[in-house]
Amino acid sequence: MPFLLLPVDDPPGPASDRASIERNCIALLSSPVALAADPASAGWLGRHSDRPAIPASGLWNNRHAFAAFDPEALAQFEIWVERCPSLLDKIAAGAELGSRPPATGYATGGNSMRLKDKTALIIGAGQSPGETLGNGRATALRFAQEGARVLCADRDLASAEDTARQAGNGAAAFRADVLDEAALEAAVAEAVRLWGRLDILHYNVGVSIAGGDAPPTEITAEAFDRVTAINLRGFVLAVKHALPVMRRQQGGVILSISSAAAVESYPYVAYKTTKAAMLAFTEQVAIQNAGHGIRCNTILPGLMDTPMAVDTRVRHTGKTRAEVAAERDAKVPLRRRMGTAWDVANAALFLASDEAGFITGVALPVDGGRLVQIG
Repeated sequence: MPFLLLPVDDPPGPASDRASIERNCIALLSSPVALAADPASAGWLGRHSDRPAIPASGLWNNRHAFAAFDPEALAQFEIWVERCPSLLDKIAAGAELGSRPPATGYATGGNSMRLKDKTALIIGAGQSPGETLGNGRATALRFAQEGARVLCADRDLASAEDTARQAGNGAAAFRADVLDEAALEAAVAEAVRLWGRLDILHYNVGVSIAGGDAPPTEITAEAFDRVTAINLRGFVLAVKHALPVMRRQQGGVILSISSAAAVESYPYVAYKTTKAAMLAFTEQVAIQNAGHGIRCNTILPGLMDTPMAVDTRVRHTGKTRAEVAAERDAKVPLRRRMGTAWDVANAALFLASDEAGFITGVALPVDGGRLVQIG
């Protein structure tokens, strides 16, 4: 049976919270390749496991890998197992619990990088406060892992810089507030300045409750305008400045994060309407630019275990994170468990790659079957 080691400086939730322990430990399952924090950790793991170990900073919590940092982690893990005896059984049954196949590219020792020599601008590549990884950072890491040079743009420059450091492969950071059109234009120009072209634009910015969103009878004009400016206007303006570059190149990929809320019942008016509008805009950009070799697609995440989706609700409802997570898990048909940022990142990777070269104008659900369930 495989064993799992976790970093002692980032334990998976409160030790007393068995559900949190299980959730976070299981999220690290499934690759036959071990992922370590640094060469020293990789060497230590290699001496204690029959799995090859690869040093890769910042990716320890990828569900495609086991993580090992130092011997003390094993002692901590044993403590968690004592508090949650069923954990080992769940780890042993990882495939049954939704473990994923190993990622392609250098993480599994392969030679095929799906975005080799591509350049990408990810807007919203920072990290919101919370216990889990956000979609933007996860996507930046996956793109870089598959060979892309990534410009990590975010209104929080320090967070963007942290993402760029973790991504490696020449990734850079750039401060850009999506409320400022000039900043979006400058981000596109910076990618071109750095690498001479822009192959992928990924708009990964969105806000709902934190922006003051509310039901139709309670929404304020200010909150509606704020959410619309962030979710929709920023996307439109980013595309506005990326399209001339991609048209000159006669090729490119435009991606965005919409939401399953666009097509399912959702209580708050601004988020739903802006995310639905993104679907129409995606179709418009796709058909108007197909002749230039530009593809445009969007992703519809369902119930995801990300800081924006879960931790924001914790702050606004007063519930514990475990309570919010359990409520959301129960609504997911597939394994009764939310998806993670890696699920969204892998969908973005596919749509950005040449594997999706004949796909444009689509909205791809990443939702564990929820949209199928509701029809």
